[in-house]
Amino acid sequence: MRAMRVHYFSFFFFCFGYFSFRSFLGKTNINNYFVLLLFFFLSSKTERTMEEKFWKAARGGRVEEVKEILRSNPTLNVNVNGDHSGWRALHQACYYGHDSIVSILLAHPDIDVNQTNADGFTPFYMGCSSLHEKNSL
Repeated sequence: MRAMRVHYFSFFFFCFGYFSFRSFLGKTNINNYFVLLLFFFLSSKTERTMEEKFWKAARGGRVEEVKEILRSNPTLNVNVNGDHSGWRALHQACYYGHDSIVSILLAHPDIDVNQTNADGFTPFYMGCSSLHEKNSL
């Protein structure tokens, strides 16, 4: 999510500079910049909202919320990358030991069990490493 904020700021400064220069030349109104910026933020925010809710629900072990999101959004990307580290919902559920959510996700036809995170680890590896940490305590 941090990388996405950097992208927003770079887009903001690009638009600000572009429209400020054009308004300085008298070719456009600076208000056009604000309309474009508002549209960009609103459209990208609403696109990721349901995916973010899904990812956070899987991470938090909220079984009913995950079921409801999957039921009400059949085209949802279940392999969504939730953060800059590449952890998907299945990585989170496996790592935190949310067995019910793991079962729900594995039953989904679009789930990719071989996707790796930024460190190259699969969800299966994350589940095993987490189990190892819990047993060693």
